[in-house]
This record gives sequence, structure tokens and C-alpha cells, in this order.
Amino acid sequence: MLKKYPCTMQHDQSDCAAAVVSTVLLSYKKELSIMKIREIIGTDMYGTTVSGIVSGLNKLNFTVKAVRVALED
Repeated sequence: MLKKYPCTMQHDQSDCAAAVVSTVLLSYKKELSIMKIREIIGTDMYGTTVSGIVSGLNKLNFTVKAVRVALED
């Protein structure tokens, strides 16, 4: 059986990362507005960089690490 978890829907194309960060925060019983999250992770009209996500989550007291993986067919 799958565990239920909170989910934040994105408002537009550039909100994907902010919605994911919001979902992570809600999983830890923390709540911030999408606009505040967008500000913290540096979302602009083109979206958010991986660096912005890592930096923003660090500012929110999460320990994160970005990794690159190669997918094989």
C-alpha cells in the first residue's frame, strides 16, 4: 500500500521546482507560499536551476547534494 503524502500542484510552466520544494516542505510539516519558495530558490520566467534548488533547500535547513547520473538503455 502506498503511503499518502501532501502534493503541491504547479501553477504554470516555471513552477515545477517550487511545487516540488513545497511538497518536500509539507512532508516535513513546514509550509511556505509558492511565491516565497520561488524567491528562495531563485525561480524566474524560465524556471529554476539545480543550483537554485540546492541553495534554496540549504537556506531552509535541509542537507542536499546534487548528483549527475548516466542512464543506460
